[in-house]
Amino acid sequence: MNSVAHTDGIGSAICYALGVCNLTNVIGHASNAPVTFSDGPQTTIYKNSDVTAGLLAGTILFSSATREEGASVTFDHSKLTVLGKTMPALWFGNTIASGSIISSMINNTASDILVVANYSQVTQDFDYFAGYADNNMLSPAEATVSVQDSAVSGSIVAYNGSSISLSLSDYSGWTGTAVYGYGDATFGVTLDKTSNWTLTATTKLLNFTNADSTLANIVSNGFNIEYSSSAAANSAWGGKTVSLPGGGSLMPY
Repeated sequence: MNSVAHTDGIGSAICYALGVCNLTNVIGHASNAPVTFSDGPQTTIYKNSDVTAGLLAGTILFSSATREEGASVTFDHSKLTVLGKTMPALWFGNTIASGSIISSMINNTASDILVVANYSQVTQDFDYFAGYADNNMLSPAEATVSVQDSAVSGSIVAYNGSSISLSLSDYSGWTGTAVYGYGDATFGVTLDKTSNWTLTATTKLLNFTNADSTLANIVSNGFNIEYSSSAAANSAWGGKTVSLPGGGSLMPY
């Protein structure tokens, strides 16, 4: 609290979460690490803070053994910057976890990646993402990310059976798309009436929920939103194709 933190060593995060890691009024720079490593069902909260990550990702939530549920990371009136060209702001591996962005800024212009979920974890080398070759007992990640009163950009990317659910509320905005990294993956996007989504590519979703039934809060830029006609969450669309502002369409796949 009320401090400045700077780390240089590989894997030296601002916070390695064990239990609750609560950082308030912190300016931090992890030159060769994410700002947070969280192993298992831990809680990390950044409030009124400005933190920068230089390696792997902004924050990393994972389980080093059996996949566990309940980890969370929150940015509340804070700023997170990621410096690398392949670094997502939030990364989830072998875990069921959540992220919250509340009245905060995510500076991921170097990578344009907002969230990654993967069948993966981090080893004690702390300098790469480990996959099947390192541990064949992993499970896909299930990430739920909520954005409130914030404007975010970048792709959400899922690999190897993982899933990402992104919700926007309280006058939030997202500029981006969902990307299938490798293998199967599922995505869900939820918008309230006050929030908007600007598409950067055609996006295929399992679930798409929009409190604005007119879809006026979508800027399609000529791209489409493809949704599953068999998913209960999409019943409002009735399996139909509907025009989107900007020339694209909402359509079943």
